Amino acid sequence: MADLLTAPVHTAGRAGGNGRAALALARVEAARFLRHPLTVAALLLFVSPWVYDLATGTANRFPVLADAAVDLQVLGLFALGGGAMVTAHLAALRAHRHNADELFDTLVLLPPWRTLASLLALLPYAGVVAVLVAARLVALALRPGAVGVPDLADAAVVPAVVALFGAVGVLLARLWRSAVAAPVALVVFAVVMFAGLVAGVEGPAWWRQALPIMIDDRGFALPAGLVDRPSGRHLVYLGGILVVVALAAIARSGARRVVVPLLAAVALTAAAGAAQFRGDPALQRLRADVTRDPAPLSTCRTLGDVRYCAFDEFTPWIAAWDEVVRGVLRAAPAVTGPPLVVRQRVWADGPGRAGFSADPESEVDRVDGWRRADADAGFPEAVMAGTAWGSDVDAATLAAAVAYRVVSGVSHSSARLTCGAQGALLIWLVGHATPGTAAGLRRVDEDSSGAIVFSDFSLLTTIAVPDRVAAPALALLTRPAAEAEALVRANWAELADPATSVERFGALLGVPVPAAAAGRGTSGMRGLTLVPPTLRAMRLGPVVGAAVAGLLIAAGPALFGARLEADDLGDLLRLAALCAATGLAFAFDDPARPTLVAVPVPAWRGAAVRAAAALVAFAAWWAAAVTAVYAAPGPAGLPLVGLSVEAAAVAALSLAAAAVAVRFTARGIGGPVAAPAALAVALAVVVAPLRPPMRVPAGTAGPTWAVVHHRWAALLAVLVVTTVVAVTAPPARRRYRLGEGRPGRP
Repeated sequence: MADLLTAPVHTAGRAGGNGRAALALARVEAARFLRHPLTVAALLLFVSPWVYDLATGTANRFPVLADAAVDLQVLGLFALGGGAMVTAHLAALRAHRHNADELFDTLVLLPPWRTLASLLALLPYAGVVAVLVAARLVALALRPGAVGVPDLADAAVVPAVVALFGAVGVLLARLWRSAVAAPVALVVFAVVMFAGLVAGVEGPAWWRQALPIMIDDRGFALPAGLVDRPSGRHLVYLGGILVVVALAAIARSGARRVVVPLLAAVALTAAAGAAQFRGDPALQRLRADVTRDPAPLSTCRTLGDVRYCAFDEFTPWIAAWDEVVRGVLRAAPAVTGPPLVVRQRVWADGPGRAGFSADPESEVDRVDGWRRADADAGFPEAVMAGTAWGSDVDAATLAAAVAYRVVSGVSHSSARLTCGAQGALLIWLVGHATPGTAAGLRRVDEDSSGAIVFSDFSLLTTIAVPDRVAAPALALLTRPAAEAEALVRANWAELADPATSVERFGALLGVPVPAAAAGRGTSGMRGLTLVPPTLRAMRLGPVVGAAVAGLLIAAGPALFGARLEADDLGDLLRLAALCAATGLAFAFDDPARPTLVAVPVPAWRGAAVRAAAALVAFAAWWAAAVTAVYAAPGPAGLPLVGLSVEAAAVAALSLAAAAVAVRFTARGIGGPVAAPAALAVALAVVVAPLRPPMRVPAGTAGPTWAVVHHRWAALLAVLVVTTVVAVTAPPARRRYRLGEGRPGRP
């Protein structure tokens, strides 16, 4: 018996003994992983938008499959990836959590092999995710209006990200043997990743492509021949990171001879990452050429007396376009000008890359260049259709463009108000065309102030009708459709005359016209009319995300029962305030900003509403953060007045940076620039070599505290003045560049 107990156990010499044992353990761990409540919850969260769309009938009937594959990555990153990280971390720590480490040390299977089994257990879950992604894309592809084909590399990113996050959870278990490691790391990663995703939309290419998921710098679809996503190389890059993390976890478990494979994986990852930046000059030239003239990638069809030209893979949308066009033409006894043509365009080298023009003259110049190109191609005064389609607002935007062409005889030019009877007639035609365009008109009206604005963000074109002009048309839409249509057809010639006033429109059709001084949304509007649409247009995601992260930081001691001194609690509040204030850098972001230059409402009013809403929200957040800090065990007294002044100054810094950045950033989005800038300035202020320094421990009292906070108050006043000046100053003039020349010009 003594010989049996003291004899060494030999397993290494058994061929494949460790490998077979690791595979057996991996099978058990994989089954437990798939049954874990977090895994089930993550999968349900991932599919919940699809179930909601089916249940409510809001599913997009015209999906762009390539973009759909990319859209799945964001939800997959946070829902599936986050769940995989926490679940894998808990599984790898199971022995430690149950105080069984010593028992596990007696097992034949060594720690590196157990770590390998934990990593292999992730593969079945990644396979389930791959099946879900494939099923979703197949379901979208079966819809009659589906466009294009999905990029398989983009589709494969979702299961790859899930495997990567699971591997990170295993690595964390080897680095930090605590059950809270993964949740804390996930919160930090979520904040950093969310800021990275937002910055990736407007930031440099290297930043977008260094993230686990690659976000485009545009908000609309492109024809497949113009897409320049290095999706295959990005997938290899992601796989390289996965291998590096897995080898690091195995090495941390005590494995030997992994240095060479680890270095090889790092080299592969670096090479794949660098390969993403290899551009294609020929593709860039093609993008510029197609932006000027889409004919090389277009197919034309004639339905009735209307000709439609769409990009080759977008032709399934023509039937839906025709339904809208027929609805507009039904009430028009005649079409003014040349034969009606609807021609699809895309600004392939435009808003996301080359900037835009933010003044009316340049906007008109740009769109007029496209109109001249259409005339040269044999389609004079063609109605421009973009690559955004599927919602009621998209249908209303196309109906407005067709109605403008039918009424005026020319295609619309951006940043031009449509007034008089023509403007009222345009609104009525949009609301009368189809139920979808009527719903879209109501939505646009709810989200607009001063004027009803139809915007195509893929082209950055706008049709704006002042609220006073739109009011009689909206009143006419409440009458029986047949009665209103008969009145319009009987008075068409006078209604379509540009010299006819809106008062005459009301007299001919028997609808009231508001008095000029009492228009619903003119520049003289009073009260709170501007508030609801402005609040709806705010980008709440970054603001809410930063606020939640900051509140979690402030609530940390209370959640974990940690006792901190006054100095530490003060620094915790400062860090939480800095995190929450970062979200305010996105308060002035408005993707519709370049399309609203014709709206007769001063821009500073909307900015004032945004700033007030942001400050009220930050004040409420600060109260919640202070309450959370006081809920923790520790000193009961903190110098809240001084800390509140610091927090207000940091919030004002973010708003000032946002107000300045939004004036000079493409598409009216300054947050990705303002957030890191405000963070850098705040840190610079704190570490500045001043006497006394700007950061004073919260437990300090006396003259030093008073002197420092007089400085903070002065800084707050300067930042408030800076914000006011930046918001009220005339908009900066930005000239666009489009390829090597302007659209429609050589």
